Amino acid sequence: RLSSLSGASTYYWNGSTFSVVAATAAWLPATNTSVTGSATENWNYNNIAGNITWFSPASHLYTLEADATDYAALEDGSGGGNLSLVSTATFYIDFSSPVAAVTSPVTNTSTNSLTTFSGTSSDDAGGSGVNRLNIEISSGSTRAYWNAAASSWSATQTWNPVAPSSNWSYNAPNFGTQTGNNFYVRIQAIDAATNTFTSQLSTFTVETTSPTIGIGFPANNGFYSQAALYLSTPITGSSSDPSRSEERRVG
Repeated sequence: RLSSLSGASTYYWNGSTFSVVAATAAWLPATNTSVTGSATENWNYNNIAGNITWFSPASHLYTLEADATDYAALEDGSGGGNLSLVSTATFYIDFSSPVAAVTSPVTNTSTNSLTTFSGTSSDDAGGSGVNRLNIEISSGSTRAYWNAAASSWSATQTWNPVAPSSNWSYNAPNFGTQTGNNFYVRIQAIDAATNTFTSQLSTFTVETTSPTIGIGFPANNGFYSQAALYLSTPITGSSSDPSRSEERRVG
């Protein structure tokens, strides 16, 4: 007998759908898969799990009950046999995947120092809960992946485990000297029912190399009359930055 409580009503599986019926009328036969008459027999519910139309889309708690009757009878051959105690198992069917996000670094931003990745994760109310978190960190057009276990970058796509938390954090690798190189990160959340969510790639730039700037005019230690300086070439210079993100100012 398979049932699920929804609101104030208990719904029982009748072989094709869940409906509200009397509990005593909800028992369905199970198939004996062993030799009849043996001391221990195996059984199989007539409707395999894949054929059951579970409640959706939210997660639900189900109760499965089973009992057995033997072939013993009264002296006159009447009676239904000895009835076992009811064995009960409760379980959840979880339809919804958890969600997770990377909140730091903010996507499409540049940074000159990054020590920690951080973000959030959650599961739906009544869900089985976030059981595992993994992070993928990569760089380059041909993709090099950070492998925390080996403390190195490699061409092999790698998910690194993160301690599950609604507000998670993960130590960033040592990026070394970077000249405006793009990196990519995504987070993966897996609930206890193995429903999996993977975020979109979040791009960020690591720039540890300082920009350079020079003054073209006026020349250093040069001499100019007020009129010449006013009438001649404007104050100019040049600057460069590998990431093209420099800010220039004159003071």
